[in-house]
Amino acid sequence: MRDILYTGDLKTTTITKARDWLREHAKTGCRCPCCKQYVKIYKRPLGAPMARWLIWLVRTWDHKFGKTRLLRTLDNEAWIDIRLSPVRGGDYAKLLHWALVEHKLDVLEKKKKNGAKDTRDSGLWRPTFAGIDFVAGRQQVPSHVYLYDNIKIGEEKMLISIQEALGKKHSYEELMSTPIHVEVPGL
Repeated sequence: MRDILYTGDLKTTTITKARDWLREHAKTGCRCPCCKQYVKIYKRPLGAPMARWLIWLVRTWDHKFGKTRLLRTLDNEAWIDIRLSPVRGGDYAKLLHWALVEHKLDVLEKKKKNGAKDTRDSGLWRPTFAGIDFVAGRQQVPSHVYLYDNIKIGEEKMLISIQEALGKKHSYEELMSTPIHVEVPGL
């Protein structure tokens, strides 16, 4: 990480000038002249591991809840536990920025009472209708999103399909036809 430092006089620089300087340098990364925090806009692709995980989530969700698909938004139990996933890594959470998945947030007090150290979310996920359509090949999504402080601030105009997101390394047909080898609670 190479820091680009503000070269102006901080005693006479206005907030507007500092903000303009940050906008100019945030794409490559820099230190805020006011608070010294590292600032960078990240261009995140929808890559193969994310696409593989989304296929797994949609197929697992469909296996468990497919018959109640139209009622899924009303069904509080239509969630899949991330621990069941054979795909490892944390990039799946970035699919939130494409609105392809949603996660269930737990009540913090309930988790704290049970002694949980991590109280950010429940570990329960489900695909959105857009996520289902993307996996089925009925919808394309932006190839990249732009994130600042994990907040989506823009997206690429170029759209990609699920097959393009998987790349040449993974076979869409094989991923869609492989039997689900996961014990889904409640079946």
